[in-house]
Amino acid sequence: MGIVSRMARPKALTSEDLERMVISAFGGGSTSTGINVNSNNALREMTVYACVKVLYQSISQMPCHLMEQVGDKKEKAVNHRLYRILHDQPNRWMTAPEFWGMATAHISLRGDFLAFKVMVRDEVRELLPIDPSRVSEIKQNPDWSLTYRISTADNNGSTPEGPGRAYKDYTQKEIFHIRGLSLNGYSGLNPIQHARESIALGLASERFLSGYFGRGLHPSAVISLQKQIKNLREYKDAARDVYGGLGNSSDLMVLEDGETIAFPPIKLVDAQFLELGKFTQSQICGLFRVSLMLA
Repeated sequence: MGIVSRMARPKALTSEDLERMVISAFGGGSTSTGINVNSNNALREMTVYACVKVLYQSISQMPCHLMEQVGDKKEKAVNHRLYRILHDQPNRWMTAPEFWGMATAHISLRGDFLAFKVMVRDEVRELLPIDPSRVSEIKQNPDWSLTYRISTADNNGSTPEGPGRAYKDYTQKEIFHIRGLSLNGYSGLNPIQHARESIALGLASERFLSGYFGRGLHPSAVISLQKQIKNLREYKDAARDVYGGLGNSSDLMVLEDGETIAFPPIKLVDAQFLELGKFTQSQICGLFRVSLMLA
């Protein structure tokens, strides 16, 4: 038996393995509706977008003050080196409202917000937000410290070492990290992953309505004829010219040769479908703790 034949064969990935990989990478997965939901496409659901926007705008309007204890009172530490970074401008191209609004959006859609600490002589000079799609893993080490594995590739997938996706490990001293709801203490739970069924239901409802309008075949009036007409298009155009338009909505209609007309009721959606939409909307608003009237 040769060396190659004795080597362990790689196991084929099962559907469960693939789903776990998707959940780990994008915070989503397949749903009962057949629509894959992750942190990237969840914003296509308008209620999700509205809730995240409300949180973004609310937090961005609130100033971030660095406080210090002075005797029995707490006062703004305006002379501290970090006050300007947190309150005014975290980096060269973002204002503080934009930075904290982005942090809120990342936590709402991913569960974590990460930023690089630009250090000069052990002092933080800037905070550079990290694209969530570049974060591969947040790991807790045996000594309870944290390691962040982040991709060094650019948007085209190339790295300084050449094409491909390379990763680099950063210590917790190098990363500014804000967590959302957490069960392990060092990484936040991804809200989209846990609510993907409700979000998928909202996306499926939107697709249904779009298909309803796109397929057509919803006439406002149906004319039944007793005899065959040679040029049906001319007949339709003539009927539209005489009776079409808002100004002719109350005009008297005269039919001849046994013609009959019917106005079928167009039910875009029934009551149950509307109730389902309201239920889905309330569930998503509850996920983000946003009032239903604001979404």
